[in-house]
Order: sequence, then C-alpha cells, then structure tokens
Amino acid sequence: MNYKAQIEAVLLNKDWEVMMIDLNKGCIENWKVQFKFNPNIYFYLYFLIDQMHEEIVDEIKAVTELLNYVYDDKGIIATLCMRKGTFNKKLIKFIDEIEKFKLIKIQEITDSKKQSKNL
Repeated sequence: MNYKAQIEAVLLNKDWEVMMIDLNKGCIENWKVQFKFNPNIYFYLYFLIDQMHEEIVDEIKAVTELLNYVYDDKGIIATLCMRKGTFNKKLIKFIDEIEKFKLIKIQEITDSKKQSKNL
C-alpha cells in the first residue's frame, strides 16, 4: 500500500473522509478532509513536492485553510517529513496531531452550543 493509501485508510478509521482532491502548484495534490459526523470540522492535506525532484513528495502538511502559497506556515495542524525516519512511526504522530485538532474543534462546538442555550 502506498503512503497516500495508508494515510487515507488511517483517516477513514478515525472517522475522517476525503471530500475533494485537487492539484496545486508546489504540491502533487491537496485533499479536503472532513469529519464524518460534522461537516464544519475539516482540514486540508498538502503533499508538497521536493523542489529539486518535482515528482517526489518531500513533506505532507495538514492545515486549517486553503493556502495561497503551499509553503505558507499559517494554520498548521501537523507536518510529516518524508525524508528521514520510518514512515509508519511518523504517520502515528501526524495522525495524533490531527486527532487533537478534531477534539479541540468538537469541544469548541460543544461550548458554543452550551453558550447559546444559556442566552
């Protein structure tokens, strides 16, 4: 199984769905990934290319919003460097960060609903 299929399988197992795949300058592709139980919880995955070898993914970045420039550092949830180390170990950490993001978003929505009821 290639790395994209591995990432997608883990995300599906954690109740995320890949909603859209797009091509973008500076990356091989980017995905919009949405929480299965709430469409307001989502993020974007960018598969960034190595600038020296344009067909090799150098880094995978999860961000909170679409980027104008793929190397922007705004809204970063997690990054996964593809250059060194064991992919499977890095993938676990990467997914853990995404899951923390999901829990924070769920809590924000819950808190917002509680505040609305108290008004």
